[in-house]
Amino acid sequence: MNKKGFLLAEETLKMIIAAICILFLIYFLVSLYFGKVKQQELKQAQESLSKIANITKSIEKGEINIGDASAINPDGWSLFGFIQNKKPNSCAGKPCICICKSLWIRGWDRQINECSDEGVCLISPPGLNQFEEIKIKKTTAGLTSVKITKNEKGEIIISEI
Repeated sequence: MNKKGFLLAEETLKMIIAAICILFLIYFLVSLYFGKVKQQELKQAQESLSKIANITKSIEKGEINIGDASAINPDGWSLFGFIQNKKPNSCAGKPCICICKSLWIRGWDRQINECSDEGVCLISPPGLNQFEEIKIKKTTAGLTSVKITKNEKGEIIISEI
């Protein structure tokens, strides 16, 4: 019997198993990393929405007339108001503002913007007016900032600075 051929097959099998284990470990570590990043982005989005909500509540109560929310996070996401259109499930059918990783459009006869699975929403105050999508981006001056004002009709308007 040829022992050299037998040892070669055994070593090859060990190398293949080792390579599969290394690939599995790399996949596991990459998944762990991106899960952590996703958690941080969702936390940043929640904090940014809370900042905007506090300013809109102060404007609604008449405590201030204009408010600025600076450094809206996370970079590359979108701030969007679901006031008149179809609302995401997390809004429970009520008007809300959301920070979403991406928006997708569905419906061939009309545009219906909806958040992707990655995003956070808060129920908006009654006076909030529909506003266009604001893309959160990093600039030389920092991250995107928004201006929150109340017009003469009593509507709260959110616009990018």
